[in-house]
Amino acid sequence: MSVHIRVITRNLPHIYQHQPRSKTTVTAASSSAAAAAHEKKQQEVLAYRLSEISLLKMRAEALSREPDLRHVVGNASINRVANNAVHEDLMQRIAAFERRQRRRREHRKPVPVDKELDIESVNAALLELEIAGERGRWAHTLCSRRIEE
Repeated sequence: MSVHIRVITRNLPHIYQHQPRSKTTVTAASSSAAAAAHEKKQQEVLAYRLSEISLLKMRAEALSREPDLRHVVGNASINRVANNAVHEDLMQRIAAFERRQRRRREHRKPVPVDKELDIESVNAALLELEIAGERGRWAHTLCSRRIEE
């Protein structure tokens, strides 16, 4: 009987021979919010990957010897849907970023008048910047001379 099995499995591709069973692990989410956040992240990643994969498949089909228009149209429709999801994700991220920036600006404390910078400290800082700029120009000149040698 083992001879018959060996003959049958010899004709199957190597992938199907002696595949170890994958162990499935069950992990409990700490909360439903964490599970929802994980699922949302997976959907975002899926949209980006689908967009990239469908674009690569369209390019590959277009460069093949005999391109099949059905494959190109199918990949184009998948790409369009994935790009819409990516666009929505990016717009949500931009809106969230702008909300955070707006909150930061609103929470800034106004500088009291007595702690404002006076003109002398501004002039001192300007002088230091000019000195640093002059040193930078000298360093640039010396480095360019060394390179020319």
